Amino acid sequence: MSAGNKDGIVLNQDRSVEAQLQRAKEERQKKLKKQKRRKWFFIGGAAAIVLLIVIVSVILSTISKNMPMTVFTTNPTRGDLESVINASGTIESGQVVNYYAPGNILVEENAQLGDKINAGDSIIVFNAEDYEFALREVELEDKITNNTYQSNLTDYNETKAKLAQAIADVEKYAELVIVQQVVVDDLTKKVTDANAINIATLESKIYQEQKELAKYTSKVENAEALGLSDEEIAKCLKAIQEKEQKISGWNYEISQISGGVNAYYQQKELTDNQTVLAEYKAELAEAQAKVESYQAALGNKYDAENIVLNGELSTMRTGETYENMLECKDGVEAEFDGVITACNIEAGTKTTAGTVMVTLASLEDVKVSFSITKSGLKEVELGQKAIVEILDKEYNATVTRINSIATAGTNGSASILVEVSIDNPDNDIYLGLDAKVKLTTAAKTDVVMLPVESVSADKEGEFVYLVVDGIVEKRYITLGISSDEYVEVVEGLEETDQVISMVSAELEEGMPVMAMPEMNMEDMEMMMEGM
Repeated sequence: MSAGNKDGIVLNQDRSVEAQLQRAKEERQKKLKKQKRRKWFFIGGAAAIVLLIVIVSVILSTISKNMPMTVFTTNPTRGDLESVINASGTIESGQVVNYYAPGNILVEENAQLGDKINAGDSIIVFNAEDYEFALREVELEDKITNNTYQSNLTDYNETKAKLAQAIADVEKYAELVIVQQVVVDDLTKKVTDANAINIATLESKIYQEQKELAKYTSKVENAEALGLSDEEIAKCLKAIQEKEQKISGWNYEISQISGGVNAYYQQKELTDNQTVLAEYKAELAEAQAKVESYQAALGNKYDAENIVLNGELSTMRTGETYENMLECKDGVEAEFDGVITACNIEAGTKTTAGTVMVTLASLEDVKVSFSITKSGLKEVELGQKAIVEILDKEYNATVTRINSIATAGTNGSASILVEVSIDNPDNDIYLGLDAKVKLTTAAKTDVVMLPVESVSADKEGEFVYLVVDGIVEKRYITLGISSDEYVEVVEGLEETDQVISMVSAELEEGMPVMAMPEMNMEDMEMMMEGM
């Protein structure tokens, strides 16, 4: 059944043969009812004749149960046929532009919602003094942003240079520490080894003399027991004195080794080089600390890059705002012919930077959107011609878009959005109005066709009931294109075949029937005129 609404729901919801036949039957019945209302006199007479026939049939059936059922028949005819998709939708603009506020500026005049605008017309007029003030604000912000960016960039480059110098210092002092450590180690070993040899030699001599001293001391202490003479005792005492003097002298030498002139200068040289080593290590530690500090200040490579990018982005944005302000010096002008579909400002109020002030929709680029089912998708293609009816006026249109994404309807079935653009829009078109779309998907001339209500379908295909020698015969046929009233018969029928036009539930193949040709309006009128 045909259906349509202002949301653009397709009239022919299902393109299957069964559904088409059912729709066509209902549409044809509606049209017949309209024709009957227009021709009430003739229809009333014809209805009376039909009623009389039915009454007679009932009476005869009552008289004899074997009386065949009466059926109405029609013959296939030839003619031209068009397959059409009928849909409805809402008129929309194919070109819509939003005009944004470049700053906070006082509005003096502005177009109103629904106003028709010509290209070049003034849409918004700003207060001149307030505009200059806002322009100066943006100009200063632009300079401040640029200066901040340059300052950040300078700091970044300076920190980067300091980091490079600190890394170089780390390498320099690390190498100096290594070299100086070798010098200090060599001097330490040299001083230590010379003193040790001298002291060891003297201590060896002392040890030998102490052994001799002990021997002479023992002789003196045991002189009586040993029977030593006074002369021998005197010799021993003299030897003891000599030994003690030697030992004392050598101990003095040992005490003077570290305090000697050579030792002093050797130790001073070692100390001086140890001081240099300590200074190098301090410089290395300071350079390493600077590297860590500068690296932390610069961040990772992405942070470092963002310093530049954010600066450039901020500068670009403020620059763009400034350019937009300059473009609005004389207010805002329409880019094309159209109508104001949204207005968010009023004269005497200030705009808010970045918000939409007004929306302009073109009246030269107009379209109607509607939906089709997946079965109807194969019949629609870009470039197809259509007829759009708006307020009882027809316009030529062209299919310009077929959406690649299906949407689910309220009944769960998927549908595809199709757009047709009106080829010749005029001043009688108003955005937002409902429009009817007639899309011819196929057309043939001089084809064999039947009223759609004559055709039925089952799981094996489409078929009709014929009356052949008074007997009902079921015959499968091949169909082609169809309209709301007729369907093309490609194969299976001849123009002389009697096709039962109104099928009832009691009708069965093989049953005897009485065929009665169906009368059209012209036949009814002729019959009534003859009466």
